Amino acid sequence: MITTLTLNPAVDKTSVVAGLTFGGLNRVQETMQSPGGKGINVSKALTRLGTNTLVLGISAGDTGKWIERYLQEKNIPYDFVQGSGQTRTNLKVFDQSTETITEFNESGSPVDRKMIDEIIQKARQYAEQSEFLVLGGSVPAGVREDIYSELISSLKDKVKIVLDADGALLAQGIEASPCIIKPNVYELEKLFNRKLESEEEILACGKTLLRKGIAKVVISMGAAGSLLVSDEGCYKVLPVKVPVKSTVGAGDSMVAGFLHGLSRGRKVAEALRLAAACATAAVMTEGSETFAVEVLESVLPDIQVQEV
Repeated sequence: MITTLTLNPAVDKTSVVAGLTFGGLNRVQETMQSPGGKGINVSKALTRLGTNTLVLGISAGDTGKWIERYLQEKNIPYDFVQGSGQTRTNLKVFDQSTETITEFNESGSPVDRKMIDEIIQKARQYAEQSEFLVLGGSVPAGVREDIYSELISSLKDKVKIVLDADGALLAQGIEASPCIIKPNVYELEKLFNRKLESEEEILACGKTLLRKGIAKVVISMGAAGSLLVSDEGCYKVLPVKVPVKSTVGAGDSMVAGFLHGLSRGRKVAEALRLAAACATAAVMTEGSETFAVEVLESVLPDIQVQEV
């Protein structure tokens, strides 16, 4: 089983416009709604791939109840701590003319230390039954920036931990040596406090992270493909041009594909290939819903991985 933890879940509302006009009237052509937050997105994709998963997180108010109903309908097991206020709602606006998405993300209702202690206890409980534990995304007000570091330090002897965060959450989490991290180039630049101009510079940063005790660094580079720096070798996924309908959750689908491959005993290069196919299929899917299996199967033959 793969367990995911989402401390700051959301209802993702995606509106599609023909062309986004800043400061003017925009007519919405279509609106979609789906549960979001990195861990939830990973579990949605894992379920689509046929891997057993469990969602941990904090649920609050009517929006939290809506997420719970969705997970029940999709037969995705979950175990939430009940919080106060409302689980946040995020607005995503997809501009068809530029194939870009503009995001408006709420910060989330504050939580107290009692709720955090409850979720940590649940994570400890399920770690014993899990192959991987995915820690991902932002945290709500009231949660310290060392929360992922705390979880990694206390659980990494029980379960392989995957960290997908940014800023201080990523920087402090890395110091606790998770098994796998998945930054994008922008997050790497913030982490190393410099502009990364070439693939060689990006690889060098990945190798620096390996020396901190991280076994696998998966780096998404958007339209330029992706890289894997690992204790089993370094690999690059060549870019594939596809029609973009939404980039929301593509990185989470990549995490899901990579872990699904590893959990099925695939070598890292083949797991990376599946991860890239999942991410590619995700950007071809509207809103923040995960990819369709038939789309994944159609793009998988086009994904090429080479050693670097």
